[in-house]
Amino acid sequence: MARITRRDKEYQRKIAAERVEILFSLAEKTEDRELARRYVDLATRVARKHRVKLGKWKLRFCKNCKTLWDAETLRVRLISRPYPMIVYQCLVCGWERRIPLVREKKERRRTLRSSKHPS
Repeated sequence: MARITRRDKEYQRKIAAERVEILFSLAEKTEDRELARRYVDLATRVARKHRVKLGKWKLRFCKNCKTLWDAETLRVRLISRPYPMIVYQCLVCGWERRIPLVREKKERRRTLRSSKHPS
């Protein structure tokens, strides 16, 4: 059996990235939610197998049920306590993705330190 060279792996990764992009764009275009879910599932499987980053698509679907998010399947909230974050909640399965706003957290920490220790 022939060995897979580095060039072959890079080529496979390139094709996998193209397929992931195609599958996500098909999922966005279709009206059928189950078909869109299947496309997202296939795209994530291909990306995992070939170690392709999802990039801009990472925040556009639910990791739990693989539903592509739109206005009917997503709730977005901003939470300020204990530190600022954005919470995406899937309305199909209830799963939440929390994205901390690190820059705001650091600013808040600086202001608290400066108010405790006046110089």
